Amino acid sequence: MGYSQHHRQRHRRIGLFVMLERRRRIPKLEIVAVLTFIAAAVVGISANADPLPPTPTIQSERMGVESAVRALLTVAQKGPPFTTPRGVKRTPIVAANEQVGTLWEDVTLKSLQPGNFWQGGRGIRVELLHEDRVVGVIHIDED
Repeated sequence: MGYSQHHRQRHRRIGLFVMLERRRRIPKLEIVAVLTFIAAAVVGISANADPLPPTPTIQSERMGVESAVRALLTVAQKGPPFTTPRGVKRTPIVAANEQVGTLWEDVTLKSLQPGNFWQGGRGIRVELLHEDRVVGVIHIDED
C-alpha cells in the first residue's frame, strides 16, 4: 500500500474524503442565475425607495458652517506660497497668525464658496470651491 492510499484510508475513517466525494457540484449557470436574481432584487428595491428629505437639523448645520466659513474668509489672508517635497505649490490661508486652510490653486479668497464639509480632527473641514472646482480646504473650530 502506497503513501497516498494509506493517507486516503486514514482520512476516510474521519470522513473527510467521504464528504468531499459526495459534494454536489453546482453548475456555473445556476450560480450566475442566482446572483443575477439577487442583483435585480436589490436594484428593484432601491429604485422604489424614496430619498430621504433633508432634515431641518442638517439644513441649519449647513447654514451655520457656510456662515462660519464666509466670516473666516473675510478676515483671512493668503500666506506666502510654498512648494511641497513632491514639487506641488500650495498657498496657506492665514487668520490671526494661524494657518486655517490651504489653497491648491492661486485664486482670490473673495471668489471662494464653501462646498462639502466633514468632521475633522480639530473641528470641521470644508472644501473651498472656485467655479465649481475644489481648490482648497479650510478648517473651522466647533464652537
